[in-house]
Amino acid sequence: MRFCLELPTHLGWDVYSKPYVSVLYLPTTVISIHRDFVHSIKDVIDDLNEEVQLFERSASALLYHLLTSIGKKNLDAALDVRTEAEELAMALDRDPEQIDPQQIAEMRRRISHHATVHDDHTYCAGVLRTVESKSLQFTGTSRLFGEQLRLAEVAGQMIAGAQSRVADLQGTYDATVQQKVENRLRMLTLLPAIFLPLTLISGIYGMNFTDLPGMGIPTGYLIVIGIMLATLFGMGLYLKRNGWFD
Repeated sequence: MRFCLELPTHLGWDVYSKPYVSVLYLPTTVISIHRDFVHSIKDVIDDLNEEVQLFERSASALLYHLLTSIGKKNLDAALDVRTEAEELAMALDRDPEQIDPQQIAEMRRRISHHATVHDDHTYCAGVLRTVESKSLQFTGTSRLFGEQLRLAEVAGQMIAGAQSRVADLQGTYDATVQQKVENRLRMLTLLPAIFLPLTLISGIYGMNFTDLPGMGIPTGYLIVIGIMLATLFGMGLYLKRNGWFD
């Protein structure tokens, strides 16, 4: 049996389009077709040259190893994003001012890229699981392609968990920024409320009426200033006790 399969891989999350590797499967040979250098293929070759051994010396075993290696590397990259999200979450708890929102946006783009690659990889694993061909059967280990599909589903859950962690981080950051904005708006609301009585008193005395309270007293000016300061202190104390500055 011969068939051609487009395997998703990744050259990095910042690559605009998802790269694919065309794999031509022959009964005794697996041929990879790609225009540019693909590190996933090179890593598979290096693994085979060093320490990894196939289940069998067959094309189907090589195809299985190729799919598993690409899926594992994509999962590892996604878990790296989750680790970075955890570290950034701790930094957010310590000092929200030091967090750059672009860091979170970059994580969202990266995890979205890895999730898309994984979805395509899972689809390929599912297609291979449904192919009925003796050329895809291992001697005594025909269940491996089915297990690979189940592993892909587990990996998908882990990537979904990483996506959820990044989304939670974004939500926490947004809530922190919103709280900061609300505190500033509250302060802007409190300042006019505190100084309104002072503005009223100064406006009345600025009319230069001759019969205003304290005008005939030598220390009347100081008394009025004292009343204004007492009013200011009383307003501030009242608002403080009622939690307006919290």
